[in-house]
Amino acid sequence: MAPRKVVILGGGYGALYSCPRLKRAVRKGEVELTVINKENFHIWHGFIGEMLVGKISPRSILTPARRVFRPAKIILGIVNHIDREKKCVSFIREHDGLPGAIPYDDLIINVGTRQSSESFPGLDEHGYKLKKWDHCFQLRNHIPKMFELASSTEDEEERRAMLTFFIAGGGFSGTEVAGSLASLARKVIKKDYKELNASEVRIVLVHPGKTILPEFYGPRVNTNQFKQYPSLVKYAEKQLNKSGVELLTETRILAVSPKSVTLDNGVMIPTRTVISAIGTSPQALVFGSGLPLTESQRLDCEPSGLVKGCTDIYAAGDCAAIPHPKGGEIPPTAWWAMKAGNHVAKNILRKMKGKNPKPFKFTGLGQAVSIGNNRACAELKGIPIKGFTAWVTWRLFLLYFFPSVDGKVRLLSDWMISPLLGRDIIDMSVDDFDDFEIKRMRYQPGELVVEQGRVGNTYQLILSGQAIVSQDVDGDGVDDFVKTLGVGDLIGHDSSDGIAKYSVKSDDVLETVALRHDEAEDLARTFSLMLKGDRSS
Repeated sequence: MAPRKVVILGGGYGALYSCPRLKRAVRKGEVELTVINKENFHIWHGFIGEMLVGKISPRSILTPARRVFRPAKIILGIVNHIDREKKCVSFIREHDGLPGAIPYDDLIINVGTRQSSESFPGLDEHGYKLKKWDHCFQLRNHIPKMFELASSTEDEEERRAMLTFFIAGGGFSGTEVAGSLASLARKVIKKDYKELNASEVRIVLVHPGKTILPEFYGPRVNTNQFKQYPSLVKYAEKQLNKSGVELLTETRILAVSPKSVTLDNGVMIPTRTVISAIGTSPQALVFGSGLPLTESQRLDCEPSGLVKGCTDIYAAGDCAAIPHPKGGEIPPTAWWAMKAGNHVAKNILRKMKGKNPKPFKFTGLGQAVSIGNNRACAELKGIPIKGFTAWVTWRLFLLYFFPSVDGKVRLLSDWMISPLLGRDIIDMSVDDFDDFEIKRMRYQPGELVVEQGRVGNTYQLILSGQAIVSQDVDGDGVDDFVKTLGVGDLIGHDSSDGIAKYSVKSDDVLETVALRHDEAEDLARTFSLMLKGDRSS
């Protein structure tokens, strides 16, 4: 008998427990297991905050996909279609962009979610998203870059903006990053940046709710299985305030630009660092699958993990609305995703044996959040814990479930070395490896795009809006109008040394696409050669 083809879409936390559960069946030749994922690694998001501030290395929270998803076959690609009639999944290969397809007997959708920044103009263009590994790595390099620039600038306003770190979203992720940054500012600046004062560092955490940490306030995701823990929230807020974090609750983002964030109360915060820890929404694949969704826009599942109306499509992880044994849906968190992944894999094995599927019965262990300075808030089986004890519990809990032994060793090594030798705060970015770094930019009315006398290295093509070009001819500080730029016009530093001769300000909401000078010149030469080839033919 041919092996049963089981295909898992996405390499998230659900796949971490689905694959081991199916391991024996694969080795016996009963199952042919395939995981389709964009990256060849798995990210352990629980320690993102510690990675960003140099407590642990980036490598320590990554596990090779071919190790963690054994014995599955790995396909690096992006799934773009599920053909339910033909029982086939179509994808685009990651490295060469070629199309591919693979049949399935059973399908597990484990594609997670994405950060939904559409409601916040400019956040998508200028915010670092904690859900995306490339953004996290860029942010880790960006933070010391801001310290370095601030330590050498004489412009007080610019230094304050460089040392202002804005965090959107006061859930677990945003709170952990805020606490980590506060700890970093207090310890690293005192030790390594003598030119700066830790009091100059401003960390702003904005959340639309009445309090931060809504995870501790239930009911959540249309369920009442969680108790409320206001004492833990109050403790977290007190500790964050004590460490210098500004908590702005019942506040929303109005607009984000390269140099500032505007809030719905009219306050404008100059900053060069915006970190997005806002809520999530389903992946495009989930919306376009034709499969049923709940009010929370997750795949509507039976207690077995089967998507409603299907006999061969299961779901696990953040994208799956599996019913909670006590009512409502299971929460979209890593721990629940792992349990759901194990559960649906069990039911696939039961189906292969002709047995009926079992309902999801796990009711939870607890939850925890680090708030910096070796402090945390946690609840374990309904028992609230806070302070250093909660922090140790949080660390050990995440370490225990880390998916590889070598990764656990790396983490333990980092934890031991960091207190002795200091944090690893260096900029590891290598621009030479970027082929063409094209970025979308969004500016608010009256915002400075190019400043006369400043060195720059980009061209910007206007996509929408207008910009005003001016010049201080006499050096008296008064800019004279030169011209207006509109859609299709180019903004750039028009001198050989890169020093701008003119200032450019947005006249209204201005959207551009930016490209580095060297990249633009390479692109121009390429097109020139292509055109010469066309003429010669």
